[in-house]
Amino acid sequence: MTKIEKEILDSIIRNFGCYSGKVLEKMTHAEIPWSYTRIGLGDNENSNRIIKKELIVKYFNDIKLKHNMLNISDIKDYSTDLFSKL
Repeated sequence: MTKIEKEILDSIIRNFGCYSGKVLEKMTHAEIPWSYTRIGLGDNENSNRIIKKELIVKYFNDIKLKHNMLNISDIKDYSTDLFSKL
């Protein structure tokens, strides 16, 4: 693992590790790749649909632009914004 990869992972742990599993689940379910892939399914309906990689890439590229993520510390803005939507 490179130094930058370690710094990114440390930032993710620092900014998301404070949330419970249920909150993290709600966060991921509030994101577009999850909700788009589940169109037509009920909230509690099981699914084996696979979220397309292209959808994930586009979503996180959009997040990067929205939060002007230029530094590792910018991950905090994303986590705060996502939590506020719950």
